[in-house]
Amino acid sequence: MPDTKISALSSSGPLTGQEMLPLVQGGQTVRGSIGVLLAEAARRADASNVVIVNDGDSKGQELQAAARWALARQPRNVRYGASINVGSSTTGDGTFDVNGETKYNLTHPTRLAAAVQTITDLTGKGFQVDVWMKIGTNDLAAASPVISHDAILANVKKAWNLYQAAGARFLILHAVDPRTSFSSAQRIITLNRLYSEFAQSTPGVFFLDLAAQLVDPTSATDAPLGGSTGGAFAVMVDGLHQSEYGFYRSSFGLAPLLQRLYTPLPIDLLHRTDAFSATATRGNLLGTVGRMVALGGTDSSVKSGTGTVTGTPPNGWELTSTTTLTGDLGITFTQAACAALDTHMGSSGSQCVNMALSGTPTADGSIRLRRTVLTSSGVSVPAGTPLIGEALVNFSALQGLHGFTASGNANAGLNGSTELFGVGAGGGKASSQFPALTGLHFFNGLVSHVPVATKNITTFNADFIFSYRAGVPLSGSIDLIQMAWRAAFPLPAAAA
Repeated sequence: MPDTKISALSSSGPLTGQEMLPLVQGGQTVRGSIGVLLAEAARRADASNVVIVNDGDSKGQELQAAARWALARQPRNVRYGASINVGSSTTGDGTFDVNGETKYNLTHPTRLAAAVQTITDLTGKGFQVDVWMKIGTNDLAAASPVISHDAILANVKKAWNLYQAAGARFLILHAVDPRTSFSSAQRIITLNRLYSEFAQSTPGVFFLDLAAQLVDPTSATDAPLGGSTGGAFAVMVDGLHQSEYGFYRSSFGLAPLLQRLYTPLPIDLLHRTDAFSATATRGNLLGTVGRMVALGGTDSSVKSGTGTVTGTPPNGWELTSTTTLTGDLGITFTQAACAALDTHMGSSGSQCVNMALSGTPTADGSIRLRRTVLTSSGVSVPAGTPLIGEALVNFSALQGLHGFTASGNANAGLNGSTELFGVGAGGGKASSQFPALTGLHFFNGLVSHVPVATKNITTFNADFIFSYRAGVPLSGSIDLIQMAWRAAFPLPAAAA
């Protein structure tokens, strides 16, 4: 075709989707149709099969803890896939030492290569990857040399360019949090504004600032609520790192972004016959008692105070010997109707097992409910297969709790206990205390991948853990509804 100005070309007819455009792929110029491009754009816009990769410094994990609360209250189609944050790191390209171990800052080639590999592995399994990054605190605190705001953002942009090239879909860039004992709150504000402007001018980048949930409104220096005391309902344990209560508060500021980026996830209510077998390989590894509707479990708890256990745990579950009731702390189990579930589902007659707590413990501790599954032949899980976990509970004016965990543990080397949800487990910190908890909470996670070789799961433990602190009264109850763990086996190929 002779050289012609675009303005001189004639108008096209209706687009068919078969028109060809030049594309660059893997360093080579190739051609692709408009239809192919539209299909890919639609796939990326559809927020399904999405996993979040956490990145940043030691505060990077805080986003995950806050998001777990928000996603439990309003489930969305997104799961956590990996954490690649490195504590004490800056955005720079150097190394630093922690107890004799070399650590890498954000843009060091070794760390960038590992991050890119993590993203590549997940996209290769068919997942869409969003990177949630929280970094900058240590850069601003650096004194020799001082790291400029522009240099910090330039480093973040370098990392994101590589992550995006590896297939990452979105970057959610978190503001630097308020902190105590910092010489200039204005430096934090300046960097956060730079982050915000970067997000506003860059497609696929979103800025998240949770200062409204963390700053003490009476502080003239933008100090966090509760300062550095780590007391009850302080949002930081030390003036810098968020407490379990800080995670809880942050979740309310995080929720609108989750709602914008990810589609709603319906609660998957278990059938009472859902169980793994040789002919039902996508069944619940916990068996039919994963749906908790009746009493009949085992009480192995230790009673060292005046409190008692009334009733029995859910059928097939154990109140383990790691549960020690001190003071007058008591537990009552009853088979109950679950009105909250009926309201949510538009159903009637739903049942659950209610666990009511009362009294004041005299020592820190936790209540552990465990389901142990033993299989003589085992469940053969191919290498690289993820496990998917789900749990559903309903809190009713539950007060005094200092931690809650829902987890699973297999014998197949799945990196130990795998949490669907976990904040404040073990208690012991005043700042772990939650406010009164109410409502349905659905925990849904894509969790540990089986290692290189195919494994045979012969033992699987699932746990609910409720942590408390000495001297803090507990009251209210929990409707225990369900927990499920499944191997996400590969889908079959299309028929020939």
